Amino acid sequence: MVFSQIFLYPDLVTFPQEFTSSFRDRTRYVCNFIGREISAAKFQTPGFKRLCIVGSQNPSPACFQIDSALSVEIGLDREEYDRLSKEELPEYFLALLNAGFEKTSRQFALPLEQIDQAISKFRALNYKNAWTHVEKTFRMERLKCKLSCELTMDRFSLTLNVNKNGSTILHQEVLTTPPDEVSFHHRFKELKFVDGKVVVQDKYGRLVFAFDPQNLECTNPPPN
Repeated sequence: MVFSQIFLYPDLVTFPQEFTSSFRDRTRYVCNFIGREISAAKFQTPGFKRLCIVGSQNPSPACFQIDSALSVEIGLDREEYDRLSKEELPEYFLALLNAGFEKTSRQFALPLEQIDQAISKFRALNYKNAWTHVEKTFRMERLKCKLSCELTMDRFSLTLNVNKNGSTILHQEVLTTPPDEVSFHHRFKELKFVDGKVVVQDKYGRLVFAFDPQNLECTNPPPN
C-alpha cells in the first residue's frame, strides 16, 4: 500500500473535543504539505497508507494498525501548547511530527529521506502550503486560466486567475473553507469554458464560480 497521508491530533478520549478539533485543523496545512510531497515517492508499506500521530498524556510504546491506518502515540502537554504564540506553532508541530516519525520507524519502515526533504522545503517556503490545482489555456478566446490553492493554519482558499493577451483580467478568491480536506476536497475540480464564461465546477459538475471575460462579470451560485 502506498504511504501518502499524515495526521497529527490530540487523543480524542482524554482531551476535550473543542481542543482536539482546533488542534487537528491547525495541523492540517503542515501534514497536507508533507503528504503531498512524499506521495510522489510511492513508498510501499505493509498494509497502511495513513499515519496518525496522536498526542497523549500517557503515550503507549506500541503502534496500532486498524485497516489502512497506523497510529502512534507521542507525548503532548496542553499547557505547553497553550503558552506558544502562533508564530511558534509551525516548529512545534514539526517537532511533534518528527517524534512520531522517529517512534514509528523503530517498528515500521518509513520514507524518512523524503520526509526530511519535505520538511526542509516547508521551512524554506516559510511554512507556506500553496499549490496549483489546474492550469488551462483557451486558445480561441486567448485566455490562460489557473486555479490555485492555499492551506493555512486557519483556512483553505481557492483562487482563480485569468490572463488575456498577457494581462491579468481577474484574480479572485472563489472559495474558502475551514482548513480540513473533508471540507474542501469535493468543492472544486474542473476548469472549463462554457457559453462564453470561464467556469469552475465541483466534483459533481455543479457550478462553483463563473466569469464572463467579455463583460468582466462574476457569478457565484447560492450556497448548497
